[in-house]
Amino acid sequence: MAELEYNAEGIDGEEDGQEREWLPSRDNVVFLIDAQAAMFEEAGLKDTPGFAESDRWFDVAVKVAKEFIKSHIISSDNDRIGVVFYGATETGNQNNFDHVYTVVTLDEPSAQSIRDLENMMGDDFEDKVGSAAEGSPDHLRNGLWAASQLINTGSSRANKRLLIFTRDENPAGTGPKAESYRERIAARAQPLHEANVTVEIFPLTRPGDTFSMTFWNHIIHAGNDEESGVLYEEGSDTMYRLQSLPGFTRQKAYRKRASGRARFLFPGGYKMAVSMYSLVQPATKSSPVFLNALNNEPLKVESAFIDQDTGAVLTEVPKRIFPKFSDPNLYKRIPPIILTSEELRSIRITQDPGLSLLGFKPASCLKPWHTWRQSNFVYPDERTMPGSTTAFIALHEAMLSQERVAICTYVRSRNAEPRLVALMAAQEVKDEYGEQLSPPGMHMLHLCFADDIRTPEVDKNLVGEFFPEPSAGQVREAEKLVEKLTMEDSYVGMYENPLLQRHYQVLEALALAETPPDVEDSLKPDHEWMLSTANDELESFRNSVYGANHNEPGIGKKSASTPKKRPAPEDDPALKDALAQHDYKALAASGKLGKLKVDDLKPYLRAHGLKVTGKKDELIERITEHIDSQP
Repeated sequence: MAELEYNAEGIDGEEDGQEREWLPSRDNVVFLIDAQAAMFEEAGLKDTPGFAESDRWFDVAVKVAKEFIKSHIISSDNDRIGVVFYGATETGNQNNFDHVYTVVTLDEPSAQSIRDLENMMGDDFEDKVGSAAEGSPDHLRNGLWAASQLINTGSSRANKRLLIFTRDENPAGTGPKAESYRERIAARAQPLHEANVTVEIFPLTRPGDTFSMTFWNHIIHAGNDEESGVLYEEGSDTMYRLQSLPGFTRQKAYRKRASGRARFLFPGGYKMAVSMYSLVQPATKSSPVFLNALNNEPLKVESAFIDQDTGAVLTEVPKRIFPKFSDPNLYKRIPPIILTSEELRSIRITQDPGLSLLGFKPASCLKPWHTWRQSNFVYPDERTMPGSTTAFIALHEAMLSQERVAICTYVRSRNAEPRLVALMAAQEVKDEYGEQLSPPGMHMLHLCFADDIRTPEVDKNLVGEFFPEPSAGQVREAEKLVEKLTMEDSYVGMYENPLLQRHYQVLEALALAETPPDVEDSLKPDHEWMLSTANDELESFRNSVYGANHNEPGIGKKSASTPKKRPAPEDDPALKDALAQHDYKALAASGKLGKLKVDDLKPYLRAHGLKVTGKKDELIERITEHIDSQP
């Protein structure tokens, strides 16, 4: 096996003398939308989220393109997106192909692109562009030609996609020249495949309707998309695929790049290389950018260490570190320890970076509460160490067949502490349409050390001495309530963050000069649904726990509490003596309350029931206001 030198400083570092694999840095996406007569029939998608009852199929395609551009402004603003109509009356493209109209040239997503698409919806399209009076195979042929010219402009190092939206099952027709037309159209699609363009067809049909792919199979690699391995067959649910496109949820997208790379060490010196990916990442707002008030250029902040004697910029600054103790009292007993960065680094390094196998345990031993953070997805890194894929697959299959998990130590970098992890093998899962739901590989679960485990449930200082046991009837009523309020259709990922959604909607509205719409908070409890669904179960559970005439804590009217009477100064000798030491009225009149200490001010506040917390100036102000309010 080839030797692996783990690069702890850069996760994408390459071995010396090894050719770096090219990875696309952005996407070039072109929407090719059919503008012929069949596209202007009513879609009837009133029950489909994101679409209106009056939408035509053409409007559906334009809406998808518009939402796609909106989402990429937030998630991937360096991608380039274009929109082309074929089968239009007007001709408007850089190569003057007949009946082809480019409404959005291939460029970075912008608010102007969204406005241009909105101006093409409804009756505005007929006034500005129009649909060709007669259908012709040349419409699609010219559209593919124009899309090929458009998608290949700019950098060739891009992931290129062509998305075709149509209702026409057979643009070549059924006449005697149908085969000739089909070959001519396929000839225009060939340069797209030679340029590594992924061609996808979105047949616009209602759910349940079928769409013959016989003709379109010649356009998209004989029915098989080689890039994703998805087979498009008759009857595919187009609405599912349309809503799978980005744009229906405003969120930041992250590229599928490795979050870390490591060597996987086995006993006896065997090793392989793996890459790690983050499947779950908290979504946050983008950081604000400070602009120059004169030219709106982003401001760059630079910092440097300056020699206080000469004013010269220091290129290297020696650092010394003083480790702090969590207990302040240790400062008195332990003298300061000064360490250099190198000394501290040598102390921290206990193992070399990477995964080290400890052994295997039955998968049933691993419980959900054994992990303390989200898992990472582990996949073989063949280009760093040839042969890693073969070794990884063999280990993956063995763990699946014997239902075992691998227990390892994991050190992310040279300065990181070792962690205990478990590798769980996972099989590939696909849905009924062939779309991959989860890839094959291993999940790295971060386990707890003995030092990390806490047991608050047995701490008497937290839970008290007495643990009430519920009766069998109370448990039975609770089970009925849980069963009645179980959300069958709920799944991970269906809830959006209302704060982020509002943030992005406001940004969109400001860019488009619109009024921000209201955001529906999907996390707000639906009390009306709960009461209508399980009102009897709720009442039975309350009665079983609190009794028929219950008054639960925090529910209903609170019993009136008797206010505590403030003790008079004569009832507290210490307070009486403290008040007698100073003439507060005279000091306030002469403005000399500030000469008193805080402890001298508080007796007056306590004696008159005033707040005693705050800074000294606040206490003086409080005393002065009280004295002024007295007759």
